[in-house]
Amino acid sequence: MNIMAINAKDLSHKVLNKSKNSFCCSKNKYEIFFDDQTSFGMTSDKKYYLLNQIVGICKNCGLILSLNREKFSHKKFYKNYKHHKKNFCQENMIYDKNGISIGENQYVFNIIFKEIISKKIKNGSCLEIGAGKGVLLNMMKSKLNNWTFDAIEPSPVGFNFLKKKFNNKIGLDKKNFENSIFLKKKYDLVIFMGVLEHVENPYIFIKHVRHVLKPEGHIFLGVPNFENKPDDLIVSDHLTKFTRHSLNKIYDDLAFSIVRRDLSKKKIWMFDIIKPIDLIKKKTFIYEKNLSILKNNIKEFRKKRKGFENYLKFNKEKKDFLYGFGNVGLYFHKLLSNNKLSKILIDNKTYDNDKFYNVKIKNLEKININIPHVYISSNPCYHKVMIKKLMKAKFKGKIFF
Repeated sequence: MNIMAINAKDLSHKVLNKSKNSFCCSKNKYEIFFDDQTSFGMTSDKKYYLLNQIVGICKNCGLILSLNREKFSHKKFYKNYKHHKKNFCQENMIYDKNGISIGENQYVFNIIFKEIISKKIKNGSCLEIGAGKGVLLNMMKSKLNNWTFDAIEPSPVGFNFLKKKFNNKIGLDKKNFENSIFLKKKYDLVIFMGVLEHVENPYIFIKHVRHVLKPEGHIFLGVPNFENKPDDLIVSDHLTKFTRHSLNKIYDDLAFSIVRRDLSKKKIWMFDIIKPIDLIKKKTFIYEKNLSILKNNIKEFRKKRKGFENYLKFNKEKKDFLYGFGNVGLYFHKLLSNNKLSKILIDNKTYDNDKFYNVKIKNLEKININIPHVYISSNPCYHKVMIKKLMKAKFKGKIFF
């Protein structure tokens, strides 16, 4: 089994003076560090989106931002969101500290139960913003009989699914949170996962969330951690590329303290439990830290591109095989390859035998050992564990990443 790694050069940058004010602060100067100069990017549900990606950093607040965000249509995105169109629930998997896959919602429930519910709240109220198909809500509702639940889901398909699934046993709203009927209520717990990176202004969003919290209430939030996710450079609907430093600054500016942070170099998701405090902390400066992360991720992204280019040179069968369902492999296949995408291998059983772009997705356990080569379509933090899984499956071909 052969494994290939590549080096890459850094990318120069330029300063952009936007005509509009900053999305998160009152300044309007940005530095562009990434412009893919293509006609398309990807969405978080693995679709091609006709908008090239420009990513930069605000010199004032230090947040890493998609700088053509005003051209992205979230209304169109939610209407066509792929995972909401299935009549069953495909779930993201998270590798735990032992490299074992666990369902994302079970992982989150374990954290919430340990840190909040088991300690002090027996009769509580919970709002989930962006509830999807209600997997986490259903899990919580089945185990917390004395709690009340409300949910917001802007996707029409997702909202109708929730309405049918819960049959009026929870409160539902399909408006955006900022315009929701639930703004008049108070909650012990507000949950939003995979939401904050989509909103235009995370400061305003979290201010609204604080407004609906009870005095001793908590927020549980999850965002993709840009420190481990260089492929976020090409994800159109992730308007802010969050790092732990970005979240720390927002919490400090808005007077929140961290109760628990779940963070690892081995996964792309970062989960925080936070609570409001009375005093605003001292100002936090994150520009240099985030700038270093952004530059490093550009290097990693270029490594991934070089790996795919070498994969194509080696590929004599004119068929591309991807292991992993990350955006990066699909992106480079469309950008660089004239080959047929033959198969996508994945170790998430909820996707087994599904079709994507008319390509069948197969579970790694059912791998055909005659596959001659594979490109690992994932972020670098998963490379080691995915290579181990290929070895366990007795894969004999050449591995590129």
